[in-house]
Amino acid sequence: MNIREFASAKIKTLSAALLITTLLVGSFTVFAPYITTAQSVDELESQISKLEQEIAQSEKEADHFHAQAETLQEAIDELDDQIAEIEKQIELTNLRLKDLEQELEETRIELERQKDTLAISIREHYKTGEVTTIELIASSDSFAEFFNQKDYLDQLRESILTSSQEVARLEAELEKQHSQQEALLVTQKDQKKQQSDIKASKETLLKEYRGKEAEYKARAGELEKDKKEADKALNRRLAEIAAAQRNGTLVSLGRVQAGDFIGYVGNTGYSTSEHLHFEIVSGTTRLDPELIISSRGYTWPVPARTRVTQSFKGAAHDGIDIGTQYAKGIPAVAVANGEIITNGCVYYTNPKYNNYTIEILHDDGLISRYVHLDTRGDSRLSGCSRNYDPRIY
Repeated sequence: MNIREFASAKIKTLSAALLITTLLVGSFTVFAPYITTAQSVDELESQISKLEQEIAQSEKEADHFHAQAETLQEAIDELDDQIAEIEKQIELTNLRLKDLEQELEETRIELERQKDTLAISIREHYKTGEVTTIELIASSDSFAEFFNQKDYLDQLRESILTSSQEVARLEAELEKQHSQQEALLVTQKDQKKQQSDIKASKETLLKEYRGKEAEYKARAGELEKDKKEADKALNRRLAEIAAAQRNGTLVSLGRVQAGDFIGYVGNTGYSTSEHLHFEIVSGTTRLDPELIISSRGYTWPVPARTRVTQSFKGAAHDGIDIGTQYAKGIPAVAVANGEIITNGCVYYTNPKYNNYTIEILHDDGLISRYVHLDTRGDSRLSGCSRNYDPRIY
């Protein structure tokens, strides 16, 4: 609950005057419940506590989204590296394709030249074949020249044929490599697209996470401002009480002595069974009630019950719980001399938390707080939430 919600909590006034009705019940003095119009110390501290919880939760959420965003950023950086590597591979593949195309072009030109040479050779061969052996011998200066001329023509034809076949084989091999490189290029481009799509998706999510992080940080900042205002209000309230105490102008709802009856243990507010939630406060600091009672010689707040069902744990549990084992009508008493400064329902935005609380400012400056008291059917306390237990009512 933030400060704006808390400030809108309804503070109901049942009486315009500070009227105290004194009733004699045995040796006990009973003070009629009175609901103050100003925010009590309990309300302000509860407000601050809730703001601190919301701030912590907002900071936790901001840290969560920051961590998620950092993880995504690392993944995106890794994808960038992968895409850059794929682009290098694509560039190399394109270069290979360009080289292969150049080689193919040169090979095809060579193949055409070889074909032309072979054609000329074949024509020369046929021309030679039309000349009779006797004519070839007659045209030669010697038998040696005849055989040399014939061998040369045969070898030339064979060489041209072999060369043409080799060039044709090379062309086929280059075409095969070219096809493989083209297929590889398609695969590499597909890989790049897949990685780019993944990157785009992660970048969208990263933007969302960064936005959430900023949102929760901004919320934590606003809550911090609200908390500062609540801290100021609490300090003003405590200063007013202290000043009134020093000046003798404290508006008291009644003076009590140690051991005076102040009410009955109940379970108003968000509680599960009859028990007294007892706190001791010094300024804005919650103290361990058991240590204070022991060290200062305070009276135990529930003389008929000494069992502590939940101990003081600081912020986790800011007081002690004294259970009554579901028994009703167990009296609560003032732990030390002082003035009652709050006596009535403490209201919250969520009505289930409304509880009957009494606060006593003691002569030593400490404040004791008695929470979840029983309203005993008092119509002026109808705003206090009652938690009915079938084992009791």
